[in-house]
Amino acid sequence: WEGVEQDCGALKIVPDEYIRGSRTWAGLVRGGPSWGGHARNLSSWIRAIRSGNVPPHVGIFDKSLANRTNGCAKLLERLQIPVYFQHDLFKQPPDSFLAALQAEGLKLDQDDPFKEHPSLFVQAPGFESATHTDTVAS
Repeated sequence: WEGVEQDCGALKIVPDEYIRGSRTWAGLVRGGPSWGGHARNLSSWIRAIRSGNVPPHVGIFDKSLANRTNGCAKLLERLQIPVYFQHDLFKQPPDSFLAALQAEGLKLDQDDPFKEHPSLFVQAPGFESATHTDTVAS
């Protein structure tokens, strides 16, 4: 946490809240009703987690590190991605993938859902959503 806080502490974040039954992806609602939707900096979020003030259904989920205006270039500079994760289908697509996108009227430059990845996940131990529950406080 210390390195992330040091490099990215000023990063503006808005927590996601798991709302059971929500039709959003993974049941996560950006800003969540019980959290008030207020932006804060990552450093204060990390302190809140350390002090036990973040419930397990609220977290930072998939926060872009490569966003030019609100990312974390310092962390990206020292981040080492394992070889088996380095190929990005959206960045180096085979012709068959491009043809499938074109058939659906999609374009990579506009529709790449991962254009600002890698991303950051910062939650308290036990975080839960509709797609995952942290049962080992990892």
